[in-house]
Amino acid sequence: MKWFCKTDPCKVVVLSRQSNDPSIDLQLTRGQIRNTYPRAKTVVITRRMGKSVRSKISFMRAQFISLYHLATSRVAILESYWPAVSAVNHKEDLTVIQLWHSLGKIKKSGLQTVGKAQGWSPKVAGELRMHSGYDYVVAGAKAWNPAYCASFGIEENQILNIGLPRADHLLHDRESSRRTILDSYPELDDGLPIVLYAPTFRRHHTTREGVDGVARSLDLDSCHLVVKGHANQPLASSSSKIVDCREFSGMELLTIADLLITDYSAIAIEGALLNIKTLYYLYDYAQYTQQNGLNLDLPSEFPELVARTQNELQTMIHSPYPTSALERYRSKYIFEDPGHSTADLVAALEEKGRLCQSL
Repeated sequence: MKWFCKTDPCKVVVLSRQSNDPSIDLQLTRGQIRNTYPRAKTVVITRRMGKSVRSKISFMRAQFISLYHLATSRVAILESYWPAVSAVNHKEDLTVIQLWHSLGKIKKSGLQTVGKAQGWSPKVAGELRMHSGYDYVVAGAKAWNPAYCASFGIEENQILNIGLPRADHLLHDRESSRRTILDSYPELDDGLPIVLYAPTFRRHHTTREGVDGVARSLDLDSCHLVVKGHANQPLASSSSKIVDCREFSGMELLTIADLLITDYSAIAIEGALLNIKTLYYLYDYAQYTQQNGLNLDLPSEFPELVARTQNELQTMIHSPYPTSALERYRSKYIFEDPGHSTADLVAALEEKGRLCQSL
């Protein structure tokens, strides 16, 4: 395909295995491309590989289809690792931009976790050339740059510190998202505080302990507890008072939250962007740091926000919130001048990827 297919200088291929449907980042990017470059052609392939044979066959089919589009596009935008990008060599005039799916890297990921319990085996990572072939990676604040370099095996001059399109959505569409959720769940619109618990994914462990610990720390008669698990790991709990708004993403649920409780998830950065009070419930801190590892040592840097036990969490919840700690977090880990990440990303397609320029 690379040898016999001609490159279209106005073509962009967008690839993601995060979901079978385009994320808000991809939707906003595609819309901005259409508005900025009317001549541009955008092809979007989103395919998640599940456990069933049919899902795996569908995923592999998507890989082969993407090879054609990679051979005929000027720019490729990825939202996660895509085997057909990293495992083979592509044309020199193809620019690959990794969008990833978070505004920072609290936990280690990618090449940082190869050989760890939560990561890929060295053999698989090597054979699939995991995270090879990226020209640029979109990131949040510069404080995260060392983690991005280690995660993707890139140099700092390959990082675009412009934030994700989702940041625009959070800042500009907050009230409309909030209203949509409350219209769908009117029982949450009664004036009581809403607590959102959104932990990160754990490959070999359940999150039941975390959900139950948070539930027992709250008076569920005087607040609402909404839980949101990772796409790969729905949350389960023994409490019937927990609300599971499963049709809404964690990012969307931030718009109704008065308090966010998380652990090592990058949703904390999105919460900080919206200035939402956040606590970190690290009940498995020793185990998680050993099996996965962290780029941000939360207990050392923000001890006022970290609870290691249910009793500590309960005390923090019922104590005055340390707003100065959240401000320190925001000043260091939120990228500069948020609100126009989508436009900045599409501008980079021309500047870095030479989109719609002559070959």
